[in-house]
Amino acid sequence: MRVSEAMTRDVRIAHPDQSIQDAAKMMSDVDAGVLPVGENDQLVGMITDRPRSGLAWSRIRTCAMPA
Repeated sequence: MRVSEAMTRDVRIAHPDQSIQDAAKMMSDVDAGVLPVGENDQLVGMITDRPRSGLAWSRIRTCAMPA
């Protein structure tokens, strides 16, 4: 199997100026664990549901994602 056969083609992309809450909502809407961050047609980073700080992320998820 090739990557092209497993990848998502309809990619949602966050902007660096968006809030974490907006990005978390985008991830929740498409049931994704990762979200590319782009600016000026370039990939500038990635945001994932794997927290650097578990407490901070759990607070963000509680605020941003419906139960």
